[in-house]
Amino acid sequence: GVVQVHLQEARNLVPKDTYMMGMVKGKSDPYAVLRVGNKQFKTKTIKENLNPRWTNEVYEWFPLTDTASGEVHLRLQWLSLQTDQNLLNETTDGHACAMLAVYLDNASNLPKNHSEFTHNQKHGKHSKEAKLTKRVAQPNTLVELSIRDHVQKSKVAYASNNPVWEEGFTFFVHSIKNEQLNVQVKEHEKKNVLGVLSIPLSRLFNVSHMTLDQIFMLEHSGATSQIKLKATLRVLTIEKPEPKPVLAPPPQPRPTQSAQGAYPPASASASPSTSGGLNAAPANPSQATLPAGPVNG
Repeated sequence: GVVQVHLQEARNLVPKDTYMMGMVKGKSDPYAVLRVGNKQFKTKTIKENLNPRWTNEVYEWFPLTDTASGEVHLRLQWLSLQTDQNLLNETTDGHACAMLAVYLDNASNLPKNHSEFTHNQKHGKHSKEAKLTKRVAQPNTLVELSIRDHVQKSKVAYASNNPVWEEGFTFFVHSIKNEQLNVQVKEHEKKNVLGVLSIPLSRLFNVSHMTLDQIFMLEHSGATSQIKLKATLRVLTIEKPEPKPVLAPPPQPRPTQSAQGAYPPASASASPSTSGGLNAAPANPSQATLPAGPVNG
């Protein structure tokens, strides 16, 4: 799964803009930087505001550290990775709808430099047939992978036209129909492009398991230049928490019968009283009422 972080707002920030040698406090032009692992994200700058708001949603406040005051609102969501295409929900609010994972393996038969394959293209020769008068060292290469303006770089593979990188990369996707993965193999020092590859994400969306694991021919490269990678697309969905189990209420203790309730119901019966009247005989002899007159011993 993926943890999605939404930065909502901040409040009570420390004013950094001062006037008249610090005697008059102004405001600040705040922006926020979020770091997750080796990735960094920066928000837009809000001018002259100590309580900046980046979105209109409010969730939980987190205090800032290493400062006199300030808090930020964050919303954290757990997103699961799904292969069900029916769950895709592309929005216009800037939230990602899918994630692309790319495993960059290796390349083979790269040209030694940019001039080698341009020379071959000009004269219509394959790289094996081309004979350069000057001996050229094997290239130091890296790969740039990008989706729109999000660019990630591989490590440098030194002195080889069959470089091995074996690195993984992830990208968040906002529009599968309109975005594509761009791959450029470059010389490390000169930044010359030795080969390119473009994979529309719609192609990934329509293949089995939304995964391509194969060797691709490089364009604008040598006649047999190839790159091997694996690209996997997954739909992001908000994972709802499991409903809490409803516990049955504990059984209530059954009421116990008192000593009085153990006797049959009271019935009124006539008995002669000392005054000649009729008194109701008590149903329970232990609760009988004693006469009010004196008792002779």
